[in-house]
Amino acid sequence: MSSARWLTMADAAKRVRKDPRTLRRWVADGDLDQRRVAGLIVVSEAQLLQVEKARRERMHSGKRRDPP
Repeated sequence: MSSARWLTMADAAKRVRKDPRTLRRWVADGDLDQRRVAGLIVVSEAQLLQVEKARRERMHSGKRRDPP
């Protein structure tokens, strides 16, 4: 059995102190994967933390992601 921890979008948003709309934008941008489990949309906690860290570092370095 996998030891990955899955969070609902609401719990994930609280975990990284962001609005759930921000997380949905990360999903739409292709930075964060989501799954549907028992009718709930969930994200991997590990991936969430990686994406949040990468975005924070990019913001502080002044670099922005190139548009698609």
